[in-house]
Order: sequence, then C-alpha cells, then structure tokens
Amino acid sequence: MEAVLISWLAFAILGAVIAGAKGRSAVGFFFLGLLLSPLLSIIAALIVKPNQKVLEREALWKGESRKCPFCAELIRSEATVCRYCSRELPPLPAPAPRTTAVQQRRAPPAGMRWKA
Repeated sequence: MEAVLISWLAFAILGAVIAGAKGRSAVGFFFLGLLLSPLLSIIAALIVKPNQKVLEREALWKGESRKCPFCAELIRSEATVCRYCSRELPPLPAPAPRTTAVQQRRAPPAGMRWKA
C-alpha cells in the first residue's frame, strides 16, 4: 500500500515538472495528479501547448534572449543580425559593474545612535 502511495505522489510530481517546464502552473498540475490521477496529469501536461509568454519572459529575465527593436521577435542575446527581419542589431550595453558584498555604512544622522 505504501508503494502505491509513493508512486502516486512521484507521478503527480512528474506531471507538475513537465507542466512547469512548459510554462504552465506546476502546482495546478500537481493537485490535478494528486486528486484525480497522476497519469491524467502527465498526459495533460504532455498535450498542453507551452505558454510562450511565460517562456519568453523567463528567457528575457535570465538574459538568454532579447527582443529585436525593429520587429519585436525574440532572438538570442548574442545575435548581431535579427534572424526574422535581417536587420543589424545595436550592440548590447555593457553590464553594470557589481558592487562588493560588503557595503560601506554611513554614519547615522546627528543625534541618533547605531542600532545594536
């Protein structure tokens, strides 16, 4: 009986992972598999189309991609020519230098003390 429950939970998690990789709600697919059937959640996660808006937003946030300023299509961040409109792209701005982990502390305003 324990093996059935563990495999039920494992397959529900598998359905959630597949759905999450496609930009869908992993929590929703997990509960779908947990309540109805893990096989149903896996099949539904495999059939459902990827959520392009979420996947594009993640790629932009990670810095893997950028949008072409001329045609607004998603392209790799290293690209120099857009593969959709064939226009030359402006270079990416240089990344801002990172600050050190330890920041300088300013003195407190007059009449106040440091908190312990």
